[in-house]
Amino acid sequence: MVVMDITTDNQVYLTCYDFTLVNSQMDKYEGTFLKCADITDLATDWGSSTLLSSLLPESSSVQGLAMDADHNVYISSGSKDTGAWIGKSAWGGSTFNQQHVVPSSEDSGPWTNGEGIVEIEGIQLYYDNVNATVTKHLSTGDKSYIYQFPETQF
Repeated sequence: MVVMDITTDNQVYLTCYDFTLVNSQMDKYEGTFLKCADITDLATDWGSSTLLSSLLPESSSVQGLAMDADHNVYISSGSKDTGAWIGKSAWGGSTFNQQHVVPSSEDSGPWTNGEGIVEIEGIQLYYDNVNATVTKHLSTGDKSYIYQFPETQF
């Protein structure tokens, strides 16, 4: 399980938890609640914080977050000017390899011309595939596409 915290000054902190260990801790607190302090020793930090713009220079927002079995972190995002992006980095990496996502049934112009906002609303890893919903928010209504591609595409 990966948790992202973005501060008001756009500093990013990423923390990884082994979900099976967290789940076993949660079982001990059935019927009550688990404090964050009770699982801090299960956390693995990315390292020092970094600016969001240095991790994802093409992106202006974070819409989704996922981690694969090899501890690669995926972030889905959007930017008004350049469209939707998915970034991937090995755990603790200094930058994300970014892929521009444009629905293949559309000319890229309407998706990158600055009209409306293009975002990847969510990201899901399923077996060896990345599933993402790409949405163009327009004043006339939204257009959405669901994408699936192999994790190895990065």
